[in-house]
Amino acid sequence: VTVVSAAERFALVPHTWWFPIVGRVPYKGFFDRERAFAEADRLEREGFDTYVRPAGGFSTLGWFDDPLLSTQLALDAKDLVVLVLHELLHTTTFTPGQADFAESFANFVGYRGAIAYFADGGEPTLAAELEAEWRDTVAFSDFLDAFVTELRTAYSHGMGLEERSRYLAAAQSRWAATPQATRRYASFAARPLNNARILAVYVYHRELALFEAVWNASGRDVKAATAAIMAASEGSRDAFAAVGRLRGSGLEVSQPVDSE
Repeated sequence: VTVVSAAERFALVPHTWWFPIVGRVPYKGFFDRERAFAEADRLEREGFDTYVRPAGGFSTLGWFDDPLLSTQLALDAKDLVVLVLHELLHTTTFTPGQADFAESFANFVGYRGAIAYFADGGEPTLAAELEAEWRDTVAFSDFLDAFVTELRTAYSHGMGLEERSRYLAAAQSRWAATPQATRRYASFAARPLNNARILAVYVYHRELALFEAVWNASGRDVKAATAAIMAASEGSRDAFAAVGRLRGSGLEVSQPVDSE
């Protein structure tokens, strides 16, 4: 599966595609790589930034049996469990037209669910390795939350291609200098950036600290946290804001506690 994303060149505005059931989404998948690159070429000619990437898996949102792709046979146990739990959440819930919430929520469930799976299954080493990856993931999310806000402000003041290149390179340097326990997100500082790639990454990493806070407030129980987030976001036009309002509800959301 090959996925195409696109965005405005001088604004952090994604190009979207509309589909039944899921509404507008900022990506489009292809089973034919040539068709994916042809779509990206078309969008480039129209003046968009584009980003083409492989997908580890996909969900049909519970409408059909989801496939296990041949490429998934090459994944290690940690990555496979994270991926399967991520996609299983999509079969359980999906916020139409709010792909950034759906994917970020699934990212949280995939990691926290996999950590619990290995911890409960007598694999403490794998659980600890995933915990380190997840800490880097939340740190990367915090970085992106701030960076996206800064970049939107910069675009609103006007920016040419050369200035943009310097701005993005500086952001990559800041991330490279950020302490990280793993190499999970090292590629963000190593590969060329454009708006399409930034938004394609951000859609999976927006406000992850919010989900982590709900998990802490739920007694660090993945099932309880997932249920609380689903209940809060169901039917909401702004799912992030709805989950954020849990702070003022009966669920007492606290800051993450260092497990060390």
